[in-house]
Amino acid sequence: MSTNKQPKKKREFRYHPIVYTCRNGKTIMIDHPAFIFLEQDGNYYYVTITHSNKINEQIVFRLKKNPNPNDKKDAFCVMEIRNDKKQKFGRKHKRWTIVPEDKEKILQLFYKK
Repeated sequence: MSTNKQPKKKREFRYHPIVYTCRNGKTIMIDHPAFIFLEQDGNYYYVTITHSNKINEQIVFRLKKNPNPNDKKDAFCVMEIRNDKKQKFGRKHKRWTIVPEDKEKILQLFYKK
């Protein structure tokens, strides 16, 4: 039975665990901030925010302004839309914001699919 609920727009930041494989073969889990822009059927659609300008083979773009008001370092957005269950996300960052130009670029990526 499918629920087919209407998608619900979201504009929030939460932590999401990402699994990395180290050079020595060990796997570690690190929480990264995620910009959530849509909720549907118990899943969040999001992009990952990071300080790194290069992540494996993934394309990143520099954000105009770091969403974290307490962080002056450059922030980058991984240009890959992901989705995962709501339960896997951590606490919400209430003071984090994204500038309209960056938000539009992320949404264009999603609607281009």
